[in-house]
Amino acid sequence: MKKNLLTLCVVAATMLPATALAQQEVENLTVRKGNELSREYLRPSMSSLYFTDGSYEANQIVKYLQQINSEQYDVNRLEKTISEGDLSSRELVDVVLDSWKVGNQIMGNWFPEFINEQEGYSLKVLEGRGKYAATDADVLRSEASHRKSVLNNLGEKLIDRSYVKVCYLYKGKQNETRLKTYIYKLNFNDEVRTNFYDNYFNRPDGVQKATFPLVFVMEDDSSLTVFKDREGNIDYGSTAMSAFEYIDRKLSSKVNDFKVQTAVIETSPIRAKIGYKEGLRIDDRYDVMELVLDSEGKEVAKRKAVVRVDSYIADNRSEATGETTDMTKFYKLLGGRVQEGMTLVKKGEVGTSVIPYASLSGVGLMLDYRTKWYPGLFVYLKGDLPVGKDYVTGKQEINKAYSKFTISGDNITVDKKDAHTIFRLGLGVMKEFYFARNLVVGAGVGAGRLFATESENKQKLDFKVLYGEAIGRFGIQFSPNFQLFAQADYNYYFGDGVEYSIGYGKTVKLYDGEYFNKQLNKLGIGVGAKISF
Repeated sequence: MKKNLLTLCVVAATMLPATALAQQEVENLTVRKGNELSREYLRPSMSSLYFTDGSYEANQIVKYLQQINSEQYDVNRLEKTISEGDLSSRELVDVVLDSWKVGNQIMGNWFPEFINEQEGYSLKVLEGRGKYAATDADVLRSEASHRKSVLNNLGEKLIDRSYVKVCYLYKGKQNETRLKTYIYKLNFNDEVRTNFYDNYFNRPDGVQKATFPLVFVMEDDSSLTVFKDREGNIDYGSTAMSAFEYIDRKLSSKVNDFKVQTAVIETSPIRAKIGYKEGLRIDDRYDVMELVLDSEGKEVAKRKAVVRVDSYIADNRSEATGETTDMTKFYKLLGGRVQEGMTLVKKGEVGTSVIPYASLSGVGLMLDYRTKWYPGLFVYLKGDLPVGKDYVTGKQEINKAYSKFTISGDNITVDKKDAHTIFRLGLGVMKEFYFARNLVVGAGVGAGRLFATESENKQKLDFKVLYGEAIGRFGIQFSPNFQLFAQADYNYYFGDGVEYSIGYGKTVKLYDGEYFNKQLNKLGIGVGAKISF
């Protein structure tokens, strides 16, 4: 028996008991509730194709997009990656993948070197990727067996984690640039594998001649977020990075093979043997899953808690030795007790939240973004309507200013058409702390400016007042995406106002920092909700 073929036959034989039927594997590719642990996590690989409709913006974005890769997966390179053409449907994509023999090109990455007819193809890439993807447990099993078949077996499994990403950038009906993404997987099932090793492995043109089908997994169609520089020109690099991150989030949330999985090794603090090799970033979300029996006696994955990556990420970008002590640290967001042996499963998310709130100092909306610079740190933008004592009516309400009024003794007369609604726009930073099962404490600081709407009489108020704020929150995290909180905030105003003549050569200054410190409620207590995506 030929040497390399014999090795691969042994590998294939050892795989069969642990490998599910091909059809079942295909059904388990996409994420459904309860099947999050249906496939063993192994380091995936990716090939990318980029098509455009020929528009200038799409072509420029693709130039940057093709240069971006992820630490989480290996790259299977293709002969041609960029082209113009209509890929608006799966049928058109299938034609391209078939005519370009993309499946064969992928296999060429796994078996790039043919040795001779006796030995067949070199296994260097298979072994190398298998070693890099191996965990300590894989290495220890290999050493215990005194043979390389365990790691070769792992490399063999990695072939079946080979994916193709087809991106089609085009102009939509509203002239916006859109991105349509198709995801396929190499179908390296028992039938395909056996046919290749029996009939093509020892032929110099075997990789080119064998049939390697691709299985459709998912598609997505969305409008691109276009970034611009200070001059108002499109920032194609930032736009491309945003598109890449969007696709990456979709993969990690919709395709099980891209949901990084690992066992909890320690619980005080929570630690696991993953790191930069899996593309980890501070504050990445992981669900803590455990297999339980449902009402029908079937094993399903159930979430027990939610954790996030803490400030320390292990640098594991090397081959496992079986003696790894460097582990990534996690902190708990919500849920019950995390125990050793439970499984961490990556959960993709956008990282933004919408936060409506109402307090004695104002009613408004806040948008925040998880920075991933430091655990639990957010930057926020806000807009609200400040509440205070109305200068004319004396009532507590959303505050108004008046561009014209008449003073007669102690009486002030105004026309509603001269009223301007005051509003605030600001930004700041917020840090959240999590404890117990689902309690949250937040603290933040921010600053901004006051503005006034135009009156019905088309008058404007030209004052330049800034404000600073401090915010404290106490909340309950009902789910990873929903929080209710009570809030206390303190506001201070400063800046120049508007001078009004009151007759006899006298003037009064209104709508400056001193005015708003008197008229608006500087201290506010209220409630709000945080909806995260």
